[in-house]
Amino acid sequence: MKGKAPWGSLALDPRVQGVFLLFFAATVLLTRLGLSGMANYDDCFYAQKAKEMLRGGSLWLPTFAGEAAFDNPPFFFWLEVLSYKVFGVTVYAAQFPSAFLGVLAVLLTFRLGDKLFAPPVGFYSAMVLSTTLLFTKYARHAMVDAPLCCLVLLGLLAFWEGVHRDKRWFLLWGLSCGAAVLTKSVLGLFLPLISVLWLLVTGKGREILRPWFLAGGLLAVGVGGSWYLVEYLAYGDAFLHRHFGWLVLKRGFQAEAGPWWGPLFYLQDLATFYWPWLPFLGIGTVLIFRRGWHRRPGARLALIWIGTYFLVMSLMGTRSHWYVLPAYPALGMIVGTALADLLKGRWASRGPQWALGAGMVAVFLVNFLPIPTDREREKGVRELSPYVRHFAGQGAKLLCYREKYNTLNNPLLFFTDHAVPKEGFLQSPAEVGREFAAKGVVLCFVRPKDREGLTREVKAWYLLKGTVEWDLLSNRPLGTGEIRTGGDPWEN
Repeated sequence: MKGKAPWGSLALDPRVQGVFLLFFAATVLLTRLGLSGMANYDDCFYAQKAKEMLRGGSLWLPTFAGEAAFDNPPFFFWLEVLSYKVFGVTVYAAQFPSAFLGVLAVLLTFRLGDKLFAPPVGFYSAMVLSTTLLFTKYARHAMVDAPLCCLVLLGLLAFWEGVHRDKRWFLLWGLSCGAAVLTKSVLGLFLPLISVLWLLVTGKGREILRPWFLAGGLLAVGVGGSWYLVEYLAYGDAFLHRHFGWLVLKRGFQAEAGPWWGPLFYLQDLATFYWPWLPFLGIGTVLIFRRGWHRRPGARLALIWIGTYFLVMSLMGTRSHWYVLPAYPALGMIVGTALADLLKGRWASRGPQWALGAGMVAVFLVNFLPIPTDREREKGVRELSPYVRHFAGQGAKLLCYREKYNTLNNPLLFFTDHAVPKEGFLQSPAEVGREFAAKGVVLCFVRPKDREGLTREVKAWYLLKGTVEWDLLSNRPLGTGEIRTGGDPWEN
């Protein structure tokens, strides 16, 4: 019809693409968020720290179970505290900051992809990121890695604009660098490292000594170093030994037992999880090298970005899927290069059309069909939480049989506000039997597979509540009629 833009032209409009990406990413990352519980570690661990901040703790000195926690800087906890204030202390609120910044990461990938390469690479890159299994999985967790990914994207976009447009953008780059360090400690240093490496490789090293870049660097040091100064002033060498001595040096560099391909862990991750995009990643890599990557500043930045993360993290002793999550937008840009090349010429408008059409179908399927978006996490603790809160609130003693402290206490603290004391983690039936002989009420967590062996030797016991993951035993019969178990008993 005359006067109306055809569908093909609309599909190529950056504004239409941006709105669609916002809607699509929000659907993928926010739909049914919080309905399946949280993973024991790191989700519950982080969520509990934020809860303790909210309930009277220091915003600068995180605690866990009331004790100083030197593991993580506080930026993500601040976001969770803000979310708790808006939504209440719930699973949804704990996961929302990560998912929300995951959506923002998709939009920043769209913007930066076009800057480093050319349209429609940014659109394809953002679509790839929002359909990458590892990214969507961990963005829906209450973890720091999707927020860190967002900060790396924001920092690199500001860095690119500072180099090519207005030097004042380096202030936002510096703020992003500082926030990245406040999010994941030394792993936040990848952002300034990638930036400086690109300047050196492209012959722009003099930029490092110019006023606006130095100002950004000072801002990064001031923001990023603030937490370390506060912790050191409060705890002194105890903080240094725990955070740097154990977490950074020992845990980061001490090799873990594993198969021979340990240093190739992240390449194996790509081979296992980066489908259906893996073949296009290969095609895009070949295209970039064939077309003279060393003459294309954007391609150099993407390759330095990927190479720095994969090389450095592969040399570390501790490796996890999410440690290289901030490199996945750059991988998406390589894939986007391949897709843009394959869908050029008369197919140039059809690629975005197909992507938008497929995205709309996916949005419908996710929203209107009972397709599971997450697997159940810590369901047993959630089901037992009303009983624990009720009886532990009345003074019942808590025990756990043949399990580790954090395996149970991370979710137990978040969902019930109670924890098994360290001395309550028992290894023998005789120890449980002695505790069960006490006059007061005693509750014991035990795995169903271990219950038979325990109860053969502990004569006086009662099953208060059984679940697939945990059984909760008591040393005497207890009335449970007044305990509310419907709705969301794990909400705090």
